[in-house]
Amino acid sequence: MKISIMQPTFLPWVGYFYMIIQSDMFIFLDDVQFERRSFQSRNKLLISNSQKTISVPVNSKNNYNQLLSEIEINYQRDWINDHLKSIYFNYNKHKYFSEIYSLIEKNFRRKEIKIIDLNLKLIESICNYLEIDTKFNKSSFYKVKEKKSKKILGLIKKVGATQYLTPERTKEYLGNDGKILKDQNIEVTFLNYECKKYKQKNSENFISHLSIVDLLFNHGKSSKDFI
Repeated sequence: MKISIMQPTFLPWVGYFYMIIQSDMFIFLDDVQFERRSFQSRNKLLISNSQKTISVPVNSKNNYNQLLSEIEINYQRDWINDHLKSIYFNYNKHKYFSEIYSLIEKNFRRKEIKIIDLNLKLIESICNYLEIDTKFNKSSFYKVKEKKSKKILGLIKKVGATQYLTPERTKEYLGNDGKILKDQNIEVTFLNYECKKYKQKNSENFISHLSIVDLLFNHGKSSKDFI
């Protein structure tokens, strides 16, 4: 079995969904420390013809040791309508606007208490839309207490996987190019994913590493061909 293990980020980029597609099981790493100003609560869209970051405000002040699974969304300001208005004015003339906007709005208006639940609902909704049937689970389900590479190894053993897919940038996190996994006869593949160029209605020059919703607004269900 081939698995990937990643933190559940907010409206992830295309490469995140490539890993999901390539995996038999995708484990959301939810029992790790929350990282402020990370993609756990923000991502990039094309706004006013340039890439801009949109963020979900969270209650993390003076809670530096909180786990990602514990972080609550802050609704003191109306960020939902702010983001929806921004998305509307920048994408409403795109071919697939109605169906993708509806998907985002539905999940935003659920007003989840925790950021992880919002992220998971968005990721699962996008996978359903694209007919991606990879099995999902959370790392907290397996109760592996170790840290970093030992935690990854523990999760892989819990599910009985023989292959592990991970981004190139995690080499340092795993240490020695994943030696701890390879010593246990686990095949490790480091992915250096490059997003295929697709037609972006609101940009003359292709901008990569945006949230996947930019691709979805432009290409709808055929977006899967660009992943």
